[in-house]
Amino acid sequence: MQSKISRVKEHRGYFFDKSKWLIFAFCISYLTVLVEFFNSERLSIIIPYALIIPFFITLPRIIYILRARKNGRGSFMLLSNIERALFVVVLLNAPASLFFHNMGFQYDRFLHLIMGVVYGYAFIFTLSMLIKYPENLMSGGSFSFLVFIGIAMLFLWEGGQFSIDTMTGTHLFSDKEQNIIQDFWEDIVFGFIGGMAVLFYLKNKWGKILDEQIQPK
Repeated sequence: MQSKISRVKEHRGYFFDKSKWLIFAFCISYLTVLVEFFNSERLSIIIPYALIIPFFITLPRIIYILRARKNGRGSFMLLSNIERALFVVVLLNAPASLFFHNMGFQYDRFLHLIMGVVYGYAFIFTLSMLIKYPENLMSGGSFSFLVFIGIAMLFLWEGGQFSIDTMTGTHLFSDKEQNIIQDFWEDIVFGFIGGMAVLFYLKNKWGKILDEQIQPK
């Protein structure tokens, strides 16, 4: 019984350790909900910013504490880099949902290019904490699998955003002056370009990243 209590206290301590980027991201996400609700009363914003985004930005820390750390994979340096990347995701998306998508200029193209880079970075680093042999992640069939998963995630994520905007008649995730079908496909293309760019960058740096962050000696 005592050991279980000790483990809970230990996990709770690790959950809040070096968590500034996670806290910043949470603050922006929930402030976005409050600003949007009181200004426009668009309840649909609660779905992504109060539920979906907080879950995904917390997931890497849960994985690290409950799985990766006890298996000797990952580090707080790696976790901090993932959470900093996810903070950038929230930081760039929040003003888009609140203001930029309704202003009639193409912020969305820039946003999804950067999101492809940042999401890809965070996803690959998080995946490296889950698999048994992260050193093989950037070679052979594993690399091809990453490309396939990246494309599938693009369609799933953009499909969710498309569905929210279509069903609610809002522009939380699409530029007001652009046809939403065109916006969907442009988001896929720009996200793919950004994702491929970071994938090949990390492939070239993977040995150094392994030694410093994923499998530190």
